[in-house]
Amino acid sequence: DAADRIGASHPILEDVVSGTLNYRKLFIGARVLGRRFEAVTAPDEAVGVLLPNANGVVLSLVGLLSASRVAAMINYTA
Repeated sequence: DAADRIGASHPILEDVVSGTLNYRKLFIGARVLGRRFEAVTAPDEAVGVLLPNANGVVLSLVGLLSASRVAAMINYTA
């Protein structure tokens, strides 16, 4: 995969609030969130995500996917 080819410390996300994330931080953070989502939701449950455009959206989306949950993206700007 990309993390293997480029390196786990390669930056892949950046925003003005939380700074830069590399592959390693993304996958660790997403898995931590995924475990929390598993604890508070049912398998295959749709989970609404209402977040501004920032690194947290990607972490939440990947975390939900790793927990076998469906992400229902809600427009933050509406």
